[in-house]
Amino acid sequence: MADAPQIQISPDRELQQLPLVVQRLKERRWRVGELLHTLLRYCEEAQTHILPRDEAPQAGRDTQRTPLFQWLLEHA
Repeated sequence: MADAPQIQISPDRELQQLPLVVQRLKERRWRVGELLHTLLRYCEEAQTHILPRDEAPQAGRDTQRTPLFQWLLEHA
């Protein structure tokens, strides 16, 4: 499990979006499999945006990834 991506949630702003995410998923009647598929997509996208340790960020390149709950709201 050492290669598994980590999902970090800051306790304040991001976590406050959880009720809205739950509501959106309920409205769309998502099942566990659909949520899992979407979470895997989020992890894959996050992996493609990780810079190698020896590579410096380029000007204009966004090194911050979208927080999980915000991403779910945009893609649900």
